[in-house]
Amino acid sequence: MNRAVLALVAAVVTVGGCATPRAPFTPQPDYIPVEQYPKITTTEHLSRFLVFADPTVVHDGVMRVSTPVRLVSRPGEWSKVQYRYIFLDARGVPLSVQPDWQSQTLEPQQQVFLQGNAMDSNAVDWRLEIRPHR
Repeated sequence: MNRAVLALVAAVVTVGGCATPRAPFTPQPDYIPVEQYPKITTTEHLSRFLVFADPTVVHDGVMRVSTPVRLVSRPGEWSKVQYRYIFLDARGVPLSVQPDWQSQTLEPQQQVFLQGNAMDSNAVDWRLEIRPHR
């Protein structure tokens, strides 16, 4: 029995050693230039129900952003979302310390203000991501 097990192991090692190595999968390039990437992104489902007004950006030592958002659904159809701001430096690199995801309940037709503060005075740009609450 031990000989049969050893023969099986030797066969597996021999066959496994002959396999052609394969390269890992690589993603496709993103053809949207960084400077044209949207400031506010969301999921496909939420994009049909959320509308935005112009954000207010204040940079008095630390960047602060306030984005008016409204849920355009029927009365009684509210949504709970999470959002986060990503703050970038002058090279377009995300700052090392970022705010956490925040929760917000959106009532139909009522405007709310999603607010974020950079945690570093080097912030010169920002992005806002919105997703369904998890």
